[in-house]
Amino acid sequence: MHEMGHALGFQHEQKRRDRNCYLEIDPSLAKTGDYEISPYIDRSFPYDWTSYMHYRKGTDFKLRREFYDHQQDQLGQYEQLSKMDVIKLKYYYCGGPHYCTTYPDECKRRKDFVEKNYCSF
Repeated sequence: MHEMGHALGFQHEQKRRDRNCYLEIDPSLAKTGDYEISPYIDRSFPYDWTSYMHYRKGTDFKLRREFYDHQQDQLGQYEQLSKMDVIKLKYYYCGGPHYCTTYPDECKRRKDFVEKNYCSF
């Protein structure tokens, strides 16, 4: 499923510019392949740590301590699409509503979290 996401044009979620709000990346990997920040990821959607396009926890990165209070689900998954994955696919390919149209309070809460922690550049 993850590779199908790439075929549909999706990149790894941990390559987003706001990922530093949620993850601590091993500095030796931060500018390489799967961890190099990409300017081409649509950031109009909130960061989705449950996405099938997000790597699971491992030795390359860990959750930021400031994020523990906000993280309620596992990090990454390969078995199924997250709620936001489904909405993104419908938005891009079927003309469905944007996540922030459907869940405006959640989008505002996550945007405020990023701005408060100064971790988007």
